[in-house]
This record gives sequence, C-alpha cells and structure tokens, in this order.
Amino acid sequence: MLEGDKASINKLWTAAQKQCDLSYQQEGGRDLAVGKHARTHNQRLFDAFIDIFENSLTNNADATTSTSESGTTSEQTARPAKQSKRHTPKVTSVKPTIVITLTLEKWAGLDPDAAAEMIGTGPIADSVLAQYIAADPDIVGLIFGLNGQPLWLGRNARLASHAQQLALIIRDKRCVLCGADPNRCKAHHITPWNAPAKGKTDITKLVLVCDSCHHHIHDNHQTIYQDPTSRHWKLRPAHPHEIAAPRPPKPSNGRAPQRT
Repeated sequence: MLEGDKASINKLWTAAQKQCDLSYQQEGGRDLAVGKHARTHNQRLFDAFIDIFENSLTNNADATTSTSESGTTSEQTARPAKQSKRHTPKVTSVKPTIVITLTLEKWAGLDPDAAAEMIGTGPIADSVLAQYIAADPDIVGLIFGLNGQPLWLGRNARLASHAQQLALIIRDKRCVLCGADPNRCKAHHITPWNAPAKGKTDITKLVLVCDSCHHHIHDNHQTIYQDPTSRHWKLRPAHPHEIAAPRPPKPSNGRAPQRT
C-alpha cells in the first residue's frame, strides 16, 4: 500500500520476514496443527512491521542531544532499543540477489538491439547493464535441458538447488499466485515431498510462490496447478495423497526432530 524505491521495500520485507520466522520459533514452530497457532501468518507479519517501526522510533528518541550549561551540545550515548514483548531479534540487512537475464548473443555483442531484463523490474538500458557487469557479478549460464545443470533431482534431494532457484526466478519471474517480488519467494513442490504421492524436486514439479501464499497452500490443504487453457496457476482442494504428513514435534531441548 506504500510507495518507495524497490531496494528499500525489499530490505523492509526481508527484515519483517526474519522477525516473523523468529516468532514461529518462539511459539512452537511452523509445524503446529492447523488452528493451534496463536496468530495467523499475516498477523505475524503485521506484528513484525510494528516491531521494526517501534524499534526505529525508540532508537531515534534515545539518540537525542542535550545542551550543557556552557551552551555547547553533546550527543548522549544511544541506549539499546526497547525490545518487543513478542520477539526480540536484532534484524540485520541482507545483500539482495539481483537476477538479470540476457541472451548469449547480447553478451557477446552480436545482437546490440536486444535488451537485457532485470527480473522483477523489466528491460534495462545497456548503460545500466554495463554498471552491473562492472560490479564483478556471478555470471551463471542456465540451460533448460537435461544436458545442462542438474535441474531434475527427483527424490535425491528435498530442497531446491541454487540452479533450480535461479531457473524458477527466470521462468516464473514472481509469485505465480499474488505477483510478489521474487526475492520474497521460494521453491514450492507442486506435490509435497512428504505426501503419500511423494513429490519430486524436479524443475517441472516446482513453482515459485511467496511465503504468505506458501503457508496458505499448506495450512488450507490445497494444491497448486496450471490451467492447461489459460496457463494461469490456480488452487484447488488437495486430494488425500497430496497432503503432506505433519512433522514430528520438536523435542524439549529445542533440537530439530530426527528424520526417519
């Protein structure tokens, strides 16, 4: 609902999501049964934003200056921010990943009329592209085929690889349900990994969704699918073999449960 530059918006969302993740950890984890969470995911995000704003205001108030009897001004030592009753992490900024796509011909200078595209923003001018190239980026060649990087992992790995994450960003560009920026998205198994149907970590079995849509899908036992006519991604109630089994509760010592 607010307007601002993309870098600042992304920084704020990253901070809020970290606050939100910590609140889950402090209240039993994400794997509680549906209806057992003290707050909805959106409520947690809202509380995270409030914490960020309150901490910012407290820091500004504590950094006020006082005037001495001689008329000179000295800055008081800033006290630590008043910590929230809900959760108390100190959020640090994370360097964002910027994904730019261009053809091999454009990179080699053989097609000067072609335009490079920044995922989430759109086509960029050659002068902007030159700035990013001069910044010594990581150049990654993605080939959408079985002979390129391993994008079909089957049941060999549960989590999407870095190559798969980049491929999803290039293919889907944003959350396929709500259109959220790709930096707020993650790889989602169309068929859950630990469902009776045993989903696979293949590029054709993964889709890019934001954190909120991801929780909505799992919390409401839904399945995402692509309409064959419109090619739009939609939701439907999941069949029993498509519903992920609940994870075992965390032990009292705080360690993650052992997988069997």
